[in-house]
Amino acid sequence: QSASLRAAAAAVRGALPGLRAIVVDALDVSGEAPAFCVGARQVHLIHTDGHCWQLTREPGRADGLLLAEA
Repeated sequence: QSASLRAAAAAVRGALPGLRAIVVDALDVSGEAPAFCVGARQVHLIHTDGHCWQLTREPGRADGLLLAEA
């Protein structure tokens, strides 16, 4: 329900402070299937090792969300 993708990420960070929420351009994840969509917003699950991140399809491994606008 946020007005922008960045506002949505900020809302996620505020509600779940231990979860990373990263905003990227849709081109950065073109060809990747999102875990789910909220309207035109794609939500991908990510796993991080503290520095690098990678997409994951395993919710148990995910420690963050990658958000993109389709």
